[in-house]
Amino acid sequence: MVVNARGLRGVIPEDVTVATVVALKEMCWKALSYFPDDKPAQDIVKYYFYVLIQEYEVEKPAAKLREGVSNDQQGLELPQSYSLAAESRPKFVMKSNALASQKQAVVKAAYRQVFESDINRAYGITFKQLESQVIGGNISVKEFIRSLGKTRLYRRLFYEPYNISRIIELAFRHFLGRGLSSIEEFQDYFELISNSGLSALIDTLVDSTEYADYFGEETVPYLRGLGQEAQECRNWGAQLNLFKYSTSVRKVPQFITMFGNYQQPLPNQHPYGVGNDPIETQFGTVFKSETYNPYIQPTAFSKDNHRLLIDSGSRFQNVTNKPSKAIALKLNNSNSEHRSRNVNLANHSPEVIIRGAYRQVLGQEPYSGQHLSAAETKLRNGEISVREFVRQLAKSSLFRNLYWDNLYITKAIECIHRRLLGRPTYGRAEINQYYDLCSKKGFYALVDEILDSNEYLEVYGEDTVPYERYVTPRGWAMRSLSQPSNWAQAQLDRKASAGEVVAQKIRDDCQRLSRLNSHNGRATHKPTLDSKDLKDTKVLEIQEKAMPSASSAIAPDNNNDLHEKLPDQPETPLQEETREKLTTND
Repeated sequence: MVVNARGLRGVIPEDVTVATVVALKEMCWKALSYFPDDKPAQDIVKYYFYVLIQEYEVEKPAAKLREGVSNDQQGLELPQSYSLAAESRPKFVMKSNALASQKQAVVKAAYRQVFESDINRAYGITFKQLESQVIGGNISVKEFIRSLGKTRLYRRLFYEPYNISRIIELAFRHFLGRGLSSIEEFQDYFELISNSGLSALIDTLVDSTEYADYFGEETVPYLRGLGQEAQECRNWGAQLNLFKYSTSVRKVPQFITMFGNYQQPLPNQHPYGVGNDPIETQFGTVFKSETYNPYIQPTAFSKDNHRLLIDSGSRFQNVTNKPSKAIALKLNNSNSEHRSRNVNLANHSPEVIIRGAYRQVLGQEPYSGQHLSAAETKLRNGEISVREFVRQLAKSSLFRNLYWDNLYITKAIECIHRRLLGRPTYGRAEINQYYDLCSKKGFYALVDEILDSNEYLEVYGEDTVPYERYVTPRGWAMRSLSQPSNWAQAQLDRKASAGEVVAQKIRDDCQRLSRLNSHNGRATHKPTLDSKDLKDTKVLEIQEKAMPSASSAIAPDNNNDLHEKLPDQPETPLQEETREKLTTND
């Protein structure tokens, strides 16, 4: 009640008048009249109304100002409501008339602030002489903090393992309770520690006017986080990270990197955040491991990033044509064969075209009542092309609800691009163009831009249903006909990831080929094949003839029109010999 009342007064431009207080008292009297014979209920009503009236009777609480404001710091105010709602942090002050236990608590608080731990329990170390001096009043808490910062233990913990940039950040946390405010402030202290060393840095911080304003001679420094004072928006994230318990183990400088990024254009970053994002729309991008000392910013992501993909075998290769940059498992290397298996009007009926377009664009077959009947009729009659049918599907309310209205802009662009063009975006450079287009012209302009692009016309033309040119191993496993229909339950029961399954299949095929090749080399000495080799040879022939194309792996269907048989391949001498022996045995 107190926090909300003060917060309400903070946002009301006019101050509370006497009439407001009188109205509250009238409301209290009227509420009490509803419980004439219920004394506990009346006590509850009076208690909460009196809390509200008391907050409105006093003068409007002043905002808490940030002290020690310099030219490098932002002059900020913190409303009372935010200060009251924040987690309270105790302040330890050394008083000459305090009890011995209270003085000992102040000493422990100084250890925790400077060393970020209780060094007596962690290392079995105490500074008895310094403790006795500060408890006896011979030195102030300020001098005690200064002496702790100049000990050999502090140098070993927070100076020797780090570079200068991180040393300055940690020193600000330990002695001023905040992070760096600006690049100019960092440059001043960087020059100081470079010329005079750690001792001069500690002396400058402890002797500063800011230290005197906040802590004085008797108060142990504390973290000036949320609720203590207003936080600067320009270093908000780094400031809060500096206050975490894991600060001492993070050796990467945060503030200098952030300040440097202010003056740089938007980096070419992966749009879904840090590290190994499990979202499949990252499209197989291989990032470095971030299990230790993770970097807080999104990972760099460009068209030259390594990707683990299953390539459909089309002539339009991965985002880069350099083989060293793309790790692709090719299901089919023949361009003409692959294009002949695409779902198009030249080889398939309109019904197959319609069903394939729904599956590719919407990701599912629509329910009854969701079909675009008018567009389907025009396609059957030849009034519109497949590309125009795909355009109407992409501009339908169903598609918009699936991939635009309920997604944030980056993921929406990535999903729409994948559905209509069959590949991921090329990183920040390409996605920025779509940002600009969507902000100026909206969703429908994005669809037109993709479908009218030269790439779409070159790859799919007017009469071919778009298909995914690259899928991840997980995506391929999800679309495979060999997988059970209940994919969620299969994921719970599985013993290996999709990538491991694909890799194991490749290893098995390589082993069979090596056995057959080695047997072919011994054919002159052993004219007959044993039953195991005959079985392997027969299995290999069946697999070669039944290898699915990329389009069938991406958009499986039991319809025979979608899965045509592969053209016969010329037999090798070993296959011809094996076929003759099998025929003779039969």
